[in-house]
Amino acid sequence: MAEDLRYELLVSITGSGGDTVLTRAAERGHTELCVTLLSSTPPAYRLNLILINETTALHQAACWGYTETILGILNCLTAEQQLQLIFKQDSDGDTALHDAERCGYKEPVKILLDHLTSDQQLMLLFTQNHNNKTALQCAAREGRKAIVNTMLDNLTPEQQLQLLSVQHNYRYTALHYAAYNGHTETVMTMLENLTPIQQLQLLFTQDFIGDTALHSAARNGHTETVKTLLDRLTPQQQLQLLSVRNSDGNTALHYAASNRQTETVKALLDNLTPEQQLKLLSTQNKKGKTAPQHAAVYYGNSDTITALEQYQMEADYRGNFREFAKLT
Repeated sequence: MAEDLRYELLVSITGSGGDTVLTRAAERGHTELCVTLLSSTPPAYRLNLILINETTALHQAACWGYTETILGILNCLTAEQQLQLIFKQDSDGDTALHDAERCGYKEPVKILLDHLTSDQQLMLLFTQNHNNKTALQCAAREGRKAIVNTMLDNLTPEQQLQLLSVQHNYRYTALHYAAYNGHTETVMTMLENLTPIQQLQLLFTQDFIGDTALHSAARNGHTETVKTLLDRLTPQQQLQLLSVRNSDGNTALHYAASNRQTETVKALLDNLTPEQQLKLLSTQNKKGKTAPQHAAVYYGNSDTITALEQYQMEADYRGNFREFAKLT
C-alpha cells in the first residue's frame, strides 16, 4: 500500500509543462535523484513512471548527453523494460537515439546500441520518425561522422547496405543527405565497409526526381565529395553514373554547369577519355539542352561555359585526330 501511495505521489507532482520530477531530474543530469526516484518505486511501476511523459526521462538525458543518467535509468529496469523504453517514440516519432544524434552526442548513441542485441540494434536503426527519417539519415545530413561510424560499427556489410538504402519521403538516402551537404568524410565512412558491388548499388540509387548522390553533390559544387564518389568506380562505371539522367533529363554535369560550379565540372570530366567527354557533353536533357547549353540559358558567358567549351573543343580535336591517324 505504501509503495502504491509513493508511486501515486511521484506521478502527481508535475511542473507547468506536465513534466514529472523524474523527467526534470533527467533533463538536468541529476543521476542520483533519477536512480533514487526509480529505486523507491516498485519494479512493476518503474517503466510506467518513465512513460508518463511522451518525451521520456531517457529522451531528455540522451538529448543533453548525460551518459551517467542514461545508464542510471536503464540499470533500474529489467531487460524487457529497457527494450520498451529504448524503442519508445515521442510525439515527433523520435526515439532517444534520434535525440542523442540530433544533439551530436556519440557516447549516448553507443550506450543505447550496446544495450541491444545485433538484431535489435538493426531494428532501432531502421526506426523512422514522423518525418520518415532514421537517426542515421539525420546524422548523415549534419555530417556527424563519428556518430555515423558508431551506428554502422556493429553491422555486417549487408546490414549496412540495407540501412544505407532506407529512403525518406522524397527517397533520399543517408548518402544523398551527406553528398548534398558536402560531408565528404561522412560519405567515405558510409562507403568504406561495403563491397564494390554494394557501393555501386548505393551510388546508383535515385531519389524522387531521379537524382543520385552524385547529382546531389554536383549541384552544390561539392567537388571533393564528387571526387570521393567517382574514385570508387572503374572508368566505365564512372561514365555510367555520370550518364544517369533524372526526371528532367539532367545529368550531374547539367547541375554543375547550370550552377557555375567550374571546379566540379572539371572533376566530373577529368577522368574520362575524349570520346567519353564528348558523349557526356552532348547528352541532352528533356528540353533538348546539353550541359553547356543548359548553363548558357541561366548565365550566358561564364568561366564554367568557357571550361565546358574548352573540353568540347579538345575532345573534338582529339577525336578527329584519331580518325585522321586511322586513315594514314
